[in-house]
Amino acid sequence: MTTHWDRIVIGGGYSGLLAALRAQGRGERVLLIEASAECGGVLSPLELGGQIIDAGADSFSTAGHQVTNLLGELGLQDEIEYPHRSDARIIPAHGDAFLIPHGVLGIPSDLSAPEIKELFTPQEIDRALYLDSMPCAPVKNTTVAELVTERLGAAFVTKLVNPVLAGVHGTTADHMLATTTLPDLLAAFEKCGSLVQAAHQVRAHGARPGSLVARLRGGMFSLAQIVEAVLRARGVKFRLGTPVTGLSLSNDNWEISSSTETFTAHSLSICTELEEAIRLTNAVSASEKSLSTSTTLVTVLLSSQSLNDFPLGSGALIEPGGRIIAKATTHVNAKWASVAGQLKTDQHIIRLSYNPDSLPPDKPLRDIARLDLTQIYALFAPEITEMRTVQWINKLHQSPRKTATRVAALEEFAAQRDIELCGPYLSGNGLLGITRDHYQRMAA
Repeated sequence: MTTHWDRIVIGGGYSGLLAALRAQGRGERVLLIEASAECGGVLSPLELGGQIIDAGADSFSTAGHQVTNLLGELGLQDEIEYPHRSDARIIPAHGDAFLIPHGVLGIPSDLSAPEIKELFTPQEIDRALYLDSMPCAPVKNTTVAELVTERLGAAFVTKLVNPVLAGVHGTTADHMLATTTLPDLLAAFEKCGSLVQAAHQVRAHGARPGSLVARLRGGMFSLAQIVEAVLRARGVKFRLGTPVTGLSLSNDNWEISSSTETFTAHSLSICTELEEAIRLTNAVSASEKSLSTSTTLVTVLLSSQSLNDFPLGSGALIEPGGRIIAKATTHVNAKWASVAGQLKTDQHIIRLSYNPDSLPPDKPLRDIARLDLTQIYALFAPEITEMRTVQWINKLHQSPRKTATRVAALEEFAAQRDIELCGPYLSGNGLLGITRDHYQRMAA
């Protein structure tokens, strides 16, 4: 059976849902095809201890206004929840944990802050003040590492920015382009001429002084469910559990094939990870190793009186190279009051993030998580009541210069055939980057 549409959107993650929303808003008849059984991608739920919580992305950045704007358009502005506390730490490979200074992805907003003085020597701070006072030029094909080194010094990359990026994006500053990772910060930087002042200005956009993130009360996963429901109510059709096996262009119409159906459309949007977009289009060689990163998330429910004081605040980012294998941890009920209100006395939900390549192959993940909990939270023989594990494969895109050629070739291929490409490899990782890209495309 063949059906014809104005536009077919391949990929039902957050990028694909927003692409369908844009197309429907233009009056197009839209079909969205998703390989898995549900839409949402990393906006996904899991059940733990009778609660439904996030299995993937658990918050969005408020460094920009785009996500809050979208939530307002969906009538969800009253459902936005801000962290109960924002005192996360960095656990270095060697030494004691320290508070993450206020800033943007490790770039500080105040070089005189007590946390900065504890972490850096007076000489390193003086050098940062000097470097950041120098004239600046527009930032183009520059990594975050190069930008921070030039404006603040290499010590700020090593001690602060890299541990934050490793926990948030699963990579380091030399693998992230500043233009896609820090667009709002760069816009402020090019106006004021100081990286630190730019971080201060961006932080001032946050709804609360101590927080640059927020979420939907009840979980970020509900955003995908709500957008999907809106699309269905407006006539967008879905084919879930339908991997695309091939596509071709003939007489200005696209033919998209699955194992059971064939669809045709005048226009095409490909909203997948970079490697899947390359596979579908054959635009460039798919033989190279993926430069996206994977993450294993372990969420545990446990009972502990010693955790009632929230010893690490809302959680911690963990520098690699020490005894702890996890790269980050979130004390979920410390961070979100709505979760805390649903738990019994002494119950706690903690999430641990792992780089799959760092996991010992001969040791059960439950044992690894138990040992990490012991070391991170100073627990004695923690008893895990429930544990859920989710692996996200190639969901965080790295943006070193060596990916630029492949992305440019894919974009050229798409432009010649009027294909819309969407995804983190173009917009940057995170819900804010994807939503910002959504509004930029709407305005174009």
